[in-house]
Amino acid sequence: MQDPSFKAPAKKPATGMVIEDFLYHGGSKALKEVSDFEIAAVVNVSKDMDFPASIQESNRTRVAVDDVDTENIASHFDSVYDFLERQREAGNRVLVHCKMGLSRSSAIVIAYLMRRFGYSLDQATKFMQEHKRGVEMNPGFLSQLQTYEVQQKSVSAPNGDSATATAASKRIDKSDQKDRKSSMTAPTSTTATHVSSGGSGSEMPVLDRTGSAKMKRGPKAAASASNDGGLGAVVQHPATAAVKAASSTKSTSMELSS
Repeated sequence: MQDPSFKAPAKKPATGMVIEDFLYHGGSKALKEVSDFEIAAVVNVSKDMDFPASIQESNRTRVAVDDVDTENIASHFDSVYDFLERQREAGNRVLVHCKMGLSRSSAIVIAYLMRRFGYSLDQATKFMQEHKRGVEMNPGFLSQLQTYEVQQKSVSAPNGDSATATAASKRIDKSDQKDRKSSMTAPTSTTATHVSSGGSGSEMPVLDRTGSAKMKRGPKAAASASNDGGLGAVVQHPATAAVKAASSTKSTSMELSS
């Protein structure tokens, strides 16, 4: 007879937060959690999967590709970026999904991170992996992202100028080097690598709309508190650190000159 005091472990969400209160990522199972995460818009990276009935037509977009090397997923990068930016400005939460949440949807999210924050392909991929989201892109998608990276190098990140993006990149690289020394689990390349969504239960950093990162898990604050004993400390994202550092230097110079 089962012990009446036994409690089954909380089910781990199939949806992962990439940018808090905005961008979410997952596979088909994440569609069942749309209401839990208060998702208002969906990027459906498949040819045949249905949209949740609760999502309005204006908040839907489809990337009709299969998970095969020959599909031209790069032709959708900019249109999805524009869709995501419209949703972000409207204050909506967006789910980007494919069937497994490994290849197609990962490529779309990584392309967005590269353009939005000026990340390199390596940095964007590591960011996804550090969030314990599965990243297992096929070679064709990876090659297209490499080409997209070259195209983006001549374009400044929307949230800062070229100098800020470069400074942020250097800070991220230094952070990556430190992480690799302290953790054997830190990814070291952009090769297609699957990172299990399971884990030891440690908190995961999630970017918010301003570029800072909160240590938070679960669909809502209440769920995070229930699963992890409360929200963790707020930490600063490298891009935000670069901006603040530049602002601080400028402010100090003005004070000295006055």
